[in-house]
Amino acid sequence: MRIKYIIAALALVNILACGLTPKAAGTIKSEQLRLLVSESRNDIDFDNLRAIMVVTERGCLSCNRAFADMLTEHLNDTTMLFWVSAMGQGVDISPFQLASGRVIWDYEDRLRPLGLAEGSGAILIQHGAIDTIIPLDAKNIAESLDFLAGQFHALTTDSLKNSLP
Repeated sequence: MRIKYIIAALALVNILACGLTPKAAGTIKSEQLRLLVSESRNDIDFDNLRAIMVVTERGCLSCNRAFADMLTEHLNDTTMLFWVSAMGQGVDISPFQLASGRVIWDYEDRLRPLGLAEGSGAILIQHGAIDTIIPLDAKNIAESLDFLAGQFHALTTDSLKNSLP
């Protein structure tokens, strides 16, 4: 139990030593992501994005497949961007190839060094900044997919439950 407090204290000391508050660190990650998106696709307006869906073949293969299958229903959503580093050996990427206008193909794994996603998952964006990161793994796959399904519904409806364009 004490080890958790020690780890938390060390993390706080590390943040303070770097002179960054957690919010400032999040802002830096958002700006790094914004730059990476603009370097990859200069036709995407980061400020209009509400989510970046990351599709890889790392980690739980059945989780990645279920996630990719779920995403195929949302490939025309202009508020989503699909960051695909899967090669197609374990995950069917053909739907993403057909809808390549909203896809960033990342075979050099440029997203991973930012520390935002080790494998497949979602990066939810609000007001041009990272809001929530949802990694997928075998332990939480059902809960994560259910949560994301709710987020997808929220992304396509307004507060009065009317469909958005």
